Amino acid sequence: MDRATVIFNTLLARASKTPRNFIIYLTNVYKSALVVFPRPEDLKSRSA
Repeated sequence: MDRATVIFNTLLARASKTPRNFIIYLTNVYKSALVVFPRPEDLKSRSA
């Protein structure tokens, strides 16, 4: 949980400096939660 908090805070700091809209979803914050970061090529194809 501590690691997830550090990562979240880092991403939140980045998001605040990026001119885009972000959705911050903290409804399910549990140790058993899973965070998935897709590979850049997967993200590109999903965005297309």
